[in-house]
Amino acid sequence: MSAPRAHHRHAERRELARLLESGRSVQMPAPRRIGKTWLVKELAQDLQAEGWLTIFIDLQGMRTEREFFRTLCQEIEKRQDLHRSALAHVLGRFRHLKDGAGAGSLVQLLTQGVDPRAFSESLIESLDGNGKKTVILIDEISLFAQDLAKTDADATRAFLYHLRNLREANRNVRWLFTGSIGLDVIAARFGLQGALIDMDIFELRPFDREEARAFVEELREQNRLHAPFEFGEGAFEKFAAELGWLAPYYLDLLARTIRPTCPRAKSDLATATIADVETAIEKLLQPSQRGHFATWREHLEKNFPKDQTAQLHAILGITSENADGERIDTILARYGGEFPNATRRDLMDRLTDLSSGGFLEEADERWRFRSGLLRRYWARWLK
Repeated sequence: MSAPRAHHRHAERRELARLLESGRSVQMPAPRRIGKTWLVKELAQDLQAEGWLTIFIDLQGMRTEREFFRTLCQEIEKRQDLHRSALAHVLGRFRHLKDGAGAGSLVQLLTQGVDPRAFSESLIESLDGNGKKTVILIDEISLFAQDLAKTDADATRAFLYHLRNLREANRNVRWLFTGSIGLDVIAARFGLQGALIDMDIFELRPFDREEARAFVEELREQNRLHAPFEFGEGAFEKFAAELGWLAPYYLDLLARTIRPTCPRAKSDLATATIADVETAIEKLLQPSQRGHFATWREHLEKNFPKDQTAQLHAILGITSENADGERIDTILARYGGEFPNATRRDLMDRLTDLSSGGFLEEADERWRFRSGLLRRYWARWLK
């Protein structure tokens, strides 16, 4: 592992490694911009140092089951020794392919009319028997499953149950699924919960304040800030309180936007004041900066039916008005005025969607935005 730093997620990496070492496969739901892909790649390096075989697949933009398995083949082909053993195993099972065109490539074999699930069974069997502990790390599987389910829910159900069967039959191969939507949300929507009951859930959370400060200090050390600065009295507290949800992306964004106004002191660092932090936040709330927030709106409009998208926008509009959010009875009263047929159960389902997506959290019997910066942007431009 790299030198210990508070924000390097060492505790999370150790716990994930422990779960995988114990034979478990893991779902890691994590809202966007929280650093899940970074964490997965660091975990892969940790495991490789311990002798594990790791295979990483990013499913963003994929649309079919065959694309998924083709990418798995491509990742295996990058490792010559693994490729040889997997190819021999596949050709031993599908003997009619042995003398055909492309018999030296897993990817080409997959294009020759072979059932992708039968083909994948042979691939995973070869990994299971290679003598090494193996983990397949799959990023954004929930979005992939959702897109697949939009056109064919039965195919999605068959695909996820097929992956479960592969997990059960090949115990030396563990799986780690990540997604910016929890797979549990997708599973509930399409009745797929049974395909995931064998997996542990590991929820990745934002940084705490100590980790956030260490993260900003490392940005300074790496010369990634506009000007090297230290926080003046109360400025870091303002910085952390306004962000609220201390995710790496927005910590980086706000820190790089700060322009310290106090000149360099004996420490050779300029000082950022509370006013400097507020000025930076105000700059990020301008229309020219909307690209930093675009993925949140796109998430609603891309991943939910139109009627639900309207309901989600209504809830976000209500909860964006106050930093402390609103009580559920207040939300229901106003929400019901716009959607008179909506029940409390409907509202709870939409709040669950927004919680899973990283928009809202429940605290002190109120539903509020996780990110103070996103709340202010939403209230100003999207409410």
